[in-house]
Amino acid sequence: MFFFSRIARSKSFPNITARKYYSSIVRRFIADALTGYEETVFIPLRCTSWHLGDKFSKARITTVQYLKDEFGRRREPSSVNKNDIKRGKVKTHLIPFSSMFHNGFHALECFNNGTSITIEDNMQVEKANYNRYLLQYDLDAFVTGFLCEKDHHEECLKKILTIDNETEISVIMANHLFSRLTAPRVGTTYNVTNDTKGKPVHVYCNCSKKCGEEILYGNTGFGSELLWYGKPDIMVFPIGGVNCSIIIPPKPKDESADYEYPSGPNMSKHKHNMDFNPDDLTLREKYNKSQIIATAITSSMYQKKCQQEKGGLFTNVSLLPLIAANGTSFDIYLYDSERDILLRNSGLPIPLWDGPFNKPPLYRLNMSSVLKLWMTINHASIQPSLSLEDNQLLSGTCDFKGRLPKDVLKNIESTLEMKDKFQPMEEQEFEFDFMNLNVSPPKKSLPVECL
Repeated sequence: MFFFSRIARSKSFPNITARKYYSSIVRRFIADALTGYEETVFIPLRCTSWHLGDKFSKARITTVQYLKDEFGRRREPSSVNKNDIKRGKVKTHLIPFSSMFHNGFHALECFNNGTSITIEDNMQVEKANYNRYLLQYDLDAFVTGFLCEKDHHEECLKKILTIDNETEISVIMANHLFSRLTAPRVGTTYNVTNDTKGKPVHVYCNCSKKCGEEILYGNTGFGSELLWYGKPDIMVFPIGGVNCSIIIPPKPKDESADYEYPSGPNMSKHKHNMDFNPDDLTLREKYNKSQIIATAITSSMYQKKCQQEKGGLFTNVSLLPLIAANGTSFDIYLYDSERDILLRNSGLPIPLWDGPFNKPPLYRLNMSSVLKLWMTINHASIQPSLSLEDNQLLSGTCDFKGRLPKDVLKNIESTLEMKDKFQPMEEQEFEFDFMNLNVSPPKKSLPVECL
């Protein structure tokens, strides 16, 4: 993994706090994206087994889709067939992205209509005003940092369609996509890790000879040796106090790797004849999924601890995201550590591009997907949430925190922190006096006669 850190933006990035006239082209981008918005539905996941104490890249977690029968009892996926689903005997809970991130859609509609953003808070007017300010700030950053230069960034991002190295892919995506979707703040705003002992591979962005933006590297991670720990490939720090972690998983070297093959209208009966980019399955490969979910759970628990300790410096968001991406698509994981709810987009990963997957030159960025990335990264100001009914129905469905002994959970929460180095836990080995054991001493071997 690598760690990317940007202290300052490019010279072309204007002062986003100043309200200004935006061209009709930008408004058309947003209007077209909202009109052609493609909904993404999320499903709850349940942890069935795990091993604690590993770094993210070596985590071992098994998850399945959370299912229940018509009487509300939990069902194992292995016991379910298509007839059970058709007859309504087995169900799951489906949650649209737009229902969780409704504040983001509201802000975009207000922008295009030329009206002010309104966020209601029945308890605190001051808090509502602050949240509205954060949301307006991030919206301005999205417009001036990305949409005003959309064609340029799109051309730079096309380079990732022609390379296989996840290090190069991460640097380009961090520089021309993720960092452009959020407002800069004082301090280290974007981080991309580099765990290698040597110098970073790319000191400058290698999307083209004309770019050459300097890429700075750091080396900070988060977690606990009692839970999981490590360094995500990219960390974005938008205003609002919380960060968004991004993982760019490598392609498995083993051709017999264990993939998760989703079912749906785009899937054929044969795994080798599918109407989508097979590279997308990198995100669902068994070991990559373990790393991604371990990072998602740990990140949410760590940030919740920060919210509790630092109070007003952090926005109070409980449904915290993690993005897993490659050059063609991405998955969004959302974990609520308070209620132990883990969600992920259902079906195939979300496409980053429009166009035939085998014809990269014809690709155009999928603006519906870009909107989802903008809202996910800026979750501190968008403040995604579930309805009261959804929270009641899904509480505890991840089945992770509820199965941890209280003393273990307390120790984990007290040791969660952000730092450069983590010391893996060593298994304790007890020494015994051999003479006190009730066994016969070993017999002396007879001397071997030399020939």
